[in-house]
Amino acid sequence: MAKLKTKKTTMVCMYLTNIICTCWKFFRTRTPFRNVRDFDFDINDLRCQYENELAFQHMDKLNSFFKKNRYVDEDADTVTNYIKVGNMQLKYCFENYMRKNEIPQCCREPISETVKRELIKQTLSSHTPALVVDLEKVKAQKQKREGAHERPGK
Repeated sequence: MAKLKTKKTTMVCMYLTNIICTCWKFFRTRTPFRNVRDFDFDINDLRCQYENELAFQHMDKLNSFFKKNRYVDEDADTVTNYIKVGNMQLKYCFENYMRKNEIPQCCREPISETVKRELIKQTLSSHTPALVVDLEKVKAQKQKREGAHERPGK
């Protein structure tokens, strides 16, 4: 079955929302001052979910023109917001590690530096420090052993 097509006003709202969210994402995640990927967004048309006008009108009567929902996922450590305006739905989410001031190491330095640091850490933990050998003591002990094994008659 053919799904409902997007209205012109909804297309304009989606276009403007996409521009605003793209700028927001750029200044939040890709600027030199803050190079952390902790924001994402998605824009959907709600009319495309319904097969006919009658089903859409029934669901449209149940929901208000503007609606905002907030979901906090403790397992994934994200906050997801859904905003419905007319026939458009905006979903944007934040990862909380920025708010906790605990940026993962992989986001702060290049991968090559992370690999080097891990290799050095594993090498140091798997090797024991070398013992210092005093050669004078070794020579003295060797001479004592040789002197004890010599025959007195020769």
